[in-house]
Amino acid sequence: MNKISVIIPVYNSEKFLDACIASIVKQTYQNFEIILVDDGSTDDSPSLCDQYAAQDKRIKVIHQDNQGVSAARNNGLDLATGDLVSFIDSDDTLDEDMYELLVKLFEENHADITHCGYKHIVGDEVRLVHDTHEIIVQQHDEALRCLVGGQLFAGGLWNKLYKRTLIGNLKFRVDLKNNEDILFNFELFRKAKTSVFADYAKYNYIAHINSSACFVTPNEKKIQDSCQVNRYIYQELRGSLLKQIAGERYVRSLSIYYRLCMKNSKVEAKKIADEIWEIFKSGNICGNNMKITAVLIHICPWIYRFSYSVYNRIRKPNWEV
Repeated sequence: MNKISVIIPVYNSEKFLDACIASIVKQTYQNFEIILVDDGSTDDSPSLCDQYAAQDKRIKVIHQDNQGVSAARNNGLDLATGDLVSFIDSDDTLDEDMYELLVKLFEENHADITHCGYKHIVGDEVRLVHDTHEIIVQQHDEALRCLVGGQLFAGGLWNKLYKRTLIGNLKFRVDLKNNEDILFNFELFRKAKTSVFADYAKYNYIAHINSSACFVTPNEKKIQDSCQVNRYIYQELRGSLLKQIAGERYVRSLSIYYRLCMKNSKVEAKKIADEIWEIFKSGNICGNNMKITAVLIHICPWIYRFSYSVYNRIRKPNWEV
């Protein structure tokens, strides 16, 4: 019977920890350990973590100085003893049968990764993201195409189970403040032979209304990190059939950085525009929208800025995080 190591980075989560831990302890699949990694919290989270561990021998606690979520996950991996690994955010919850479903799919399909759909919850509003109840078995290339192209399933860590041997010695990049999860998943999905996506909304992704982290505009460091990760993915896939999907992903992140630099640094904006144009000329963009973006930025940047400002005012929120 496969054992799951559930790794939960904790930082100032005292308001949400009870619900998160309870949703795991109440799982219909009970062969698990919970590793709480307190990342230098300044609220009551450290003592709460210790209380949970005292009440349930399956719960382990690591206390560390504040180093960030990637270091917390890495330390959790070092302590994990399970056959399978799950990363959960400390302010979210799981439906009680999520692990039962994902482990069943692991065993039936000899999979390397299994994952499920989710609910996006803001206040009293609950959005099911797809929830078609389809079970989709994917081989290597198909799953990697979906991950890089942002299709079918979410690229986050929190709705997935990973075979521990697939992870091996892979660690999270501690220098990244954004897209570290995408990079981690990219490395794993390109190693995985078989993955299974169950489009059942079993994970509850909760956007807390009073949490500025959920709604703040990404800062320059996060945008730069996103570009760095997507550049790496593009470079790794340039010789493959996925080069256009990877190119489009990279150009999309570059266009965000371009808009920021137009306000702060015209010289840097010109460098970004030139890089976007080179990718366009190489034919490594698949979607018409990004092709149009590349052309406008190169030929008529003022038209691009104007059209984007109009689009930004009328666009609907993206619920698929």
